[in-house]
Amino acid sequence: MTYVFLGVLCFIKGLIALYLTTFIHELGHACMVLLNKGTIAEFEMGSGKNIFRIKKFTLSWGFKGRCRYDVPKNTHPLKQIIISLGGVMFTLLTAIVLIAYTEVNIFENLLKFKLSFTEWMLITCLTDITNLRPHKFIRRGKESKTDGLQVVEYFSLLMKK
Repeated sequence: MTYVFLGVLCFIKGLIALYLTTFIHELGHACMVLLNKGTIAEFEMGSGKNIFRIKKFTLSWGFKGRCRYDVPKNTHPLKQIIISLGGVMFTLLTAIVLIAYTEVNIFENLLKFKLSFTEWMLITCLTDITNLRPHKFIRRGKESKTDGLQVVEYFSLLMKK
């Protein structure tokens, strides 16, 4: 019985870590957009049916995230690359900061719920590898591009200049 409880607890811990990593990733894009004088059109957590929406923030079922944004048309391709890599940079920076701490306490007063540095790095690496692989996918019936594909496209524009 104890092993079943521990298994369920580990699964829940993984889900929470995945949502936190996704949030940090999308926050990285949002910060880079704002630093480059852009505007955030939508900040979405999840990819399925909407749970609720408050102004530009949407919470949906699922594990994906999206930061839809607008930047000036004359934005240099190098700045576009920085925006596209903002999510990966933020998740890696978070993992590096966690080197100083061996564990992260979540809901400390409610439950001793700890994420080890190794678990956080594993989830970070998996999400970053997924985001950096250049490919297109369908999201809510529309074609979307991964961060990696956007970087490849902006890099090719940069090489033409």
